Amino acid sequence: MRIINILSFIAIFLSVFVNAQISLNVTEVDYDTFEFYIPQHRTATDQEIKNKGHILEITLSNNSDKEVTLPLDTLSYALPYTDKANLYYNKPENIVSEPDITNVLGIYPFIYQDKQFKERELATDPFYEEEQLLEKAQISKLRLEKINDWKESKKIDNQLSATYNWYLIKNMMTIQPHQKIKYKIHFNPYSKMLHSLGKQEFYYGLKPKATYEVTFKIILNKNLYQFLTKEDKSKYPNIFTGVISSNTMTFK
Repeated sequence: MRIINILSFIAIFLSVFVNAQISLNVTEVDYDTFEFYIPQHRTATDQEIKNKGHILEITLSNNSDKEVTLPLDTLSYALPYTDKANLYYNKPENIVSEPDITNVLGIYPFIYQDKQFKERELATDPFYEEEQLLEKAQISKLRLEKINDWKESKKIDNQLSATYNWYLIKNMMTIQPHQKIKYKIHFNPYSKMLHSLGKQEFYYGLKPKATYEVTFKIILNKNLYQFLTKEDKSKYPNIFTGVISSNTMTFK
């Protein structure tokens, strides 16, 4: 029992230390001013009419006296499949094969409605014409060529490892002591478009027009960094490991 208490204390201490080192704050900005962040796609436009989304400003602050490096996808957000952050990347079924397309290095909006966690759901987008399908195929081809070139140049044998390594490194950034990174995204929990997949993501069972709470998290655990090479780890000695949580917001 005493050992368990000590371990719990250590876990709490580390959590407090991490939150003191890096902080995440999310605010809503004027929708009309920044509406150009909304994806230009029929499904996204239709969904905005039914359930209006939000334009959010993300602020990541380094509160420490040392520089901190971390991979961060600022293009969009990722939908969570469980509210247990320690399960991400911990086994094959929890490692998505196309991480860049689903933005797993972005912030994760953890949504609770009626005190229940809402998880990710994936569906096919029905509104794709022939020209769009050809464009999608071309995008997929170019993406695969980039990953294969990366795989060869870094001498990585496994395709999944090469994909994650490529995605991690191209999104790596360093925040200097007491500096901030700011960026904006469009957030609509009823439909997130995955253009190059021809699919859309949304929160399963989320009731429209009803209040829900959302806390944003960045999940960068040690399991994720298994895809970095020894050279990468040497290059980024101050890489951040942990979970960063934001303020909680209430939307309807």
